[in-house]
Amino acid sequence: MDFVHSLGADHVIAYTREDFTRNGQQYDLILDVQGHHSASDYRHALTHNGCYIMVGGASGLIFQVMFLGSLISVTSSKKMGLLLHKPDANDLEF
Repeated sequence: MDFVHSLGADHVIAYTREDFTRNGQQYDLILDVQGHHSASDYRHALTHNGCYIMVGGASGLIFQVMFLGSLISVTSSKKMGLLLHKPDANDLEF
């Protein structure tokens, strides 16, 4: 968590300690590395022009974000999507 703060994050949440989708706060950016909630939950946790980016999670949620997230992105000012990257050996070593 300290590392993410050092990168400039204003608020870092450990999903095992806090359910940010139910705390009443909204966020400009959610960078999700695990994916434990529905796309709808993430949509509600975003500010009016917020952005949700999923890096990893269960395959069912990945497909949900691909399809429902695309629909949300087209029909509202909120943006939802996936960050896909094919790592090479140098990335994994780093």
